[in-house]
Amino acid sequence: MKNWDLLAAKLSELPIVEQLTQKKQKVDALRPLSADLEGRVMQKLRLDWNYHSNAIEGNPMSHGETITYLMHGLTAKGKTLKDHLDIRGHNEAIHLLMSIVKDERGFSESDIRELHRIILVEPYHSKAITPDGNPTQKLIQLGQYKTQPNSVRTPTGEMHYYATPEDVPILMKELIEWYRHVPKSVVHAVVIVAIFHHRFVAIHPFDDGNGRLGRILMNLILMQQGYPPAIIKLKDRNEYITALEYANRGDYELLVNHIGESLKDSLDIYLRAAHGERVEEMGDVDKEIALFVGGFEPKRLKLIQKSTEVIDNTLNRHIFNFLNMLFRKLDAIMPLFLDRTIKFRLNDLHETLYQNNDLISSHIKKEKQRKTDFQINNIYVYYKYEGFKTDQKSFDYSIEFNFIFEKAGYQIKNYHQRYGFIDETYQYAPKIGYAENMELVEKIVKKTMQDIKQKFES
Repeated sequence: MKNWDLLAAKLSELPIVEQLTQKKQKVDALRPLSADLEGRVMQKLRLDWNYHSNAIEGNPMSHGETITYLMHGLTAKGKTLKDHLDIRGHNEAIHLLMSIVKDERGFSESDIRELHRIILVEPYHSKAITPDGNPTQKLIQLGQYKTQPNSVRTPTGEMHYYATPEDVPILMKELIEWYRHVPKSVVHAVVIVAIFHHRFVAIHPFDDGNGRLGRILMNLILMQQGYPPAIIKLKDRNEYITALEYANRGDYELLVNHIGESLKDSLDIYLRAAHGERVEEMGDVDKEIALFVGGFEPKRLKLIQKSTEVIDNTLNRHIFNFLNMLFRKLDAIMPLFLDRTIKFRLNDLHETLYQNNDLISSHIKKEKQRKTDFQINNIYVYYKYEGFKTDQKSFDYSIEFNFIFEKAGYQIKNYHQRYGFIDETYQYAPKIGYAENMELVEKIVKKTMQDIKQKFES
């Protein structure tokens, strides 16, 4: 067994220890801080802690999504229930941690198991690897030490072995006993947490959640010693893992320095706040921008920009289908009239009799051959009933509308604003379905019948 006390004494001589001591003395000299200021700083640290600790373990929720969920209860679009449960459970574990600190009491294995239960929220199945390296699944239990090995395969393909299930109870008891008896007045808090955190992670006592819980316990110890929590940031994940790997070989200096630098950042936030400066870090606005952009995810339809190919697809996958459906319905009213005329005009330049979609297609093809940079900006469509069959005064009736092709989408609008009942906007997206086409067709046909009836009765 290592002589942990000798190691702790040696690590306490590192320069980072004195730097932290001096910085904490500066913060303490400014106390008491107002309750509002303390609350504001701790809220920022708590929100950052929730985000970064979960993100390190692969949770895809952004910093902004995490804040919005915890502060306002708004779920993030496209993220799973498990993603949200991880954030919620971690936040509730922090609240328990803070109550332990407030009560000024130590913590026990029972507290550790309770924190684990809170972090994971509910049992779930997770991917695992058998002792002989084969993939499997196992049920993750809450607040219970592992009953099966939870070794992992490293990026190099090697297996990293944690403590066996049989050894966990003994090793956890030894760890708690060491923490209780380490001379805290002599050994600096950052040294204690570096050793404790690594030993806990090396044991890996639970089936899952060991990393998040290890950082929870690390900050519980720091806060019991009067320090703020140290936030291990996602951007420093590789350095953090490297520091833990060095500790596996008995070299804790890198880990002490890594945690120490994170702790200095938290102390600096207190100093900024106490001097009336902003507590937000440089880059926080980038997180808010990401939140703002991500908030539009439900409407993110892989926006496609106008091009010749895009308009060709739009014609073939929507507009021609729509016109075929519309003209079939309108032609069914033809028995009331002597004749009908269909025309179209391309880019307000050409007018041609329209018999079917093939005519439009061939006309567009000719224009492309004639002009290499040809672009369709709009298509005007004209459908006219001629000579209502009546022994009274006869009348005509026409329907005129435009397809207007813009940079990011297209519109179907009445040609004359005074009619104004056709006004639909579409993006250059996948094929428009039958039901959506028919809804607009029926709207046009019903308005047509209503107008014809009014003309007849007037």
